[in-house]
Amino acid sequence: DVDHKVAHSGTASAHLTVAKSTAHEVALLQPFRGESWRGKRVLLTGWVKTDLAGGEVGLVVITNNAGRYSIYCPTEQRVTKQTAWQELSVVCDVPADTTLMSIGAWVRHGNGSLWLDDLAFGPAPLDASAPPQPRRSPPLTRDQMAKVAETLKAAGAAPHDLDFEEP
Repeated sequence: DVDHKVAHSGTASAHLTVAKSTAHEVALLQPFRGESWRGKRVLLTGWVKTDLAGGEVGLVVITNNAGRYSIYCPTEQRVTKQTAWQELSVVCDVPADTTLMSIGAWVRHGNGSLWLDDLAFGPAPLDASAPPQPRRSPPLTRDQMAKVAETLKAAGAAPHDLDFEEP
């Protein structure tokens, strides 16, 4: 949801609470069409605040190629426990066959809350170092491919409201 009481700047932030400890990842993501980013190196930065009972938080860029597989580019930095606002960033090389992208944050192997604010997404600076090796999903199931196709139909052309201030 959008929290109008906690913000890094402005008057709002995105908020995710994971009530039960998870063995996997729970993510807060914004999908958008990825065609204009194909073959480019991108940079996602954002501010994260946490109140975790366990686990870790990071930013992520996810690319998908018409549903066959996904590439996960998570931040190398991890945030744990209860923290004040911290800036995180991740660089990702977008595959040439990307159709759908998602950006956001995740909670992994734990539970608690995260707040996300003041995201910036765009081309990486020319001096940006090569990103670490991304994680590739196994081939997606038909149900997963159908969800990707549905998300792609509804996705906008670019990320929007990255400071979470729109009504």
